[in-house]
Amino acid sequence: MTPKQPNGDSTEVFHFSEADGELEHILPDDCVFIAGGGPVGLTLAAALSYYGIKWPKMDLTNPRSMEFFRKLGLADSLREKGVPSNIPYRSTFTTGINGKMVTEWNFGTVDEWRQRIQEQNDGEQPLEPWLRLSQIIFEAWLREINDKDPLIDLRFGWKVEGAQETDEGIIATATDKNGRLHTFKAKYGVGCDGGSSRVRRGLGIPLVGGPAPGYSILVHFTSNDTKNLHSHGTFWHNYVISKHGFIGAFISQDENDTWTTHSHYPITMNTDHITPEEAVSRISSGDGEPVSIDIDKVLVRSTYRPNLVVATQYMGLKRRLFIAGDAAHQNVPTGGYGMNMGLGDAFTLATKLEGVIHGYGGVHLLDSYQQERRPVALMSVERAGYHLLVHQRMNEMLAKNGPEHLDADSKEGEELRRKIHEHYQTHDGENRDVGVEFGYLYHSKVIIPEDPATEPEFNPRKYTPSTWPGSRAPHVFLRDGTAIFDLYGTHYTLVHFAEGGNHGADFLLSSAAEHRFPLKHVELRGEDHARKIWQKDLVLVRPDGHVAWRGDSIGSKADADHIVQVAVGLRSVVNGPPLDTDLEEEKQRKPFSGTNELFVQYPDYKLAKKGQFQ
Repeated sequence: MTPKQPNGDSTEVFHFSEADGELEHILPDDCVFIAGGGPVGLTLAAALSYYGIKWPKMDLTNPRSMEFFRKLGLADSLREKGVPSNIPYRSTFTTGINGKMVTEWNFGTVDEWRQRIQEQNDGEQPLEPWLRLSQIIFEAWLREINDKDPLIDLRFGWKVEGAQETDEGIIATATDKNGRLHTFKAKYGVGCDGGSSRVRRGLGIPLVGGPAPGYSILVHFTSNDTKNLHSHGTFWHNYVISKHGFIGAFISQDENDTWTTHSHYPITMNTDHITPEEAVSRISSGDGEPVSIDIDKVLVRSTYRPNLVVATQYMGLKRRLFIAGDAAHQNVPTGGYGMNMGLGDAFTLATKLEGVIHGYGGVHLLDSYQQERRPVALMSVERAGYHLLVHQRMNEMLAKNGPEHLDADSKEGEELRRKIHEHYQTHDGENRDVGVEFGYLYHSKVIIPEDPATEPEFNPRKYTPSTWPGSRAPHVFLRDGTAIFDLYGTHYTLVHFAEGGNHGADFLLSSAAEHRFPLKHVELRGEDHARKIWQKDLVLVRPDGHVAWRGDSIGSKADADHIVQVAVGLRSVVNGPPLDTDLEEEKQRKPFSGTNELFVQYPDYKLAKKGQFQ
């Protein structure tokens, strides 16, 4: 869309300079400039709008992301766009459409998970189950919501050329649909502009990590050929194994007529000549006779090389320009962490920018974005690499156990398929590692820690409910059936189990008022079950659902002032994590799974053959 000209309803100021032919846009102080219009940029825009902040803008949604959308009041609308809740989430492992069924992972339905959440109610479950939804539909839904929002100015078709920090803010240049150059000035900016981010490169931020050992061809298409596609029953994923190993997968995007295939090829092979139909046929056929899927329409065909990389910094040194999503980290598809990590970046960063822009947050609140989100990316990328390694280990096992027997109706064939079955049933964390999704702890200068000896141990396979500072506060239903999550305020929430007295809560409320700190006080009585899960009488929950502080009492107004000032970044906790990344220390980290070495990619790095849906 073209820029809106000044009028009585607009606070944006435009200046036209005839000397250089550029339009200059000076944005209001409560406006954030976002580069990038994918899921992360659009979610960041929606979250900022939720907090009253304006901005101009050029396959699986996991439970934590669905909790974010519930906070924004959008979860029910999003579910209407996804796969129906009574459809089983089933991943099969076959030797091709006309080949053998080797094993499967059955995750049940969303309805079954909801019932389990309701009945179990022990804090170990998320509030929202996951949702299968094509990224194309997801982006279209987000764009429609943003288009209707008066606080959001979408400018699709514009290209951000670059951005830089100043002491007062950021300066970004963008080209409109007619090729005309525009300059934007704002207090803050965020680069959500993908793996080859111009914003990240402009900040001089390198990537640490490396590429996966091969190329993949992605084909996104429509087809009603369910006779062939459902020869082994309906599926979410159909992982295909040939005598050469794991060669790719089918993905059912909507349980109707939209599909995606990922076909894997060695790094030494030139894949440019392979047609979409040939790539789909390769996955369909395995080692059997060629199977031709009746494709109605090819929507996308792209070649990509997945990367396991994380940026060394998430922000510029002046704390004005930030990066999120693929601009900050890139991942392989295994585990489905990539987009969901980006959505977590977006929501968390929105809450921190909101606090600073509205005047109650301090500089440490901005620093905490990098301190909190970067370790999550390192952990998630490492775990996705581990899931990729599971498939690679199967390839090695197959090669040593007579791969020519894979499809055979013989004792050798049955024994080989049994070994593959046991391998995948033992290593089934690819879509079950709930600890990766919401079991991590934040450590930053805006979280008041307890004794490290009592810190819960992280387990990627399991989520242990806890309100230890930095953790996601656990979901629990109260006696009347209300989710404690739904009692949270828009900003910060003091959850107070008020049996036995005030516990010094009034000190915190008084301090919050003095500091203009937006705080909702939730008093709960007779909630012994929830109190047991939440562990303390007083728990301060941040806007993103993570715990800033907890305790059984607050002894004085001075103690309350300290809690408030740390939580909003006006004061730093002693011995908090450093902001700057030490690359020498980084190089000593164990390399990401699936890569042979750890190396640094500097700002001029360009991602080779990146696919649209990577």
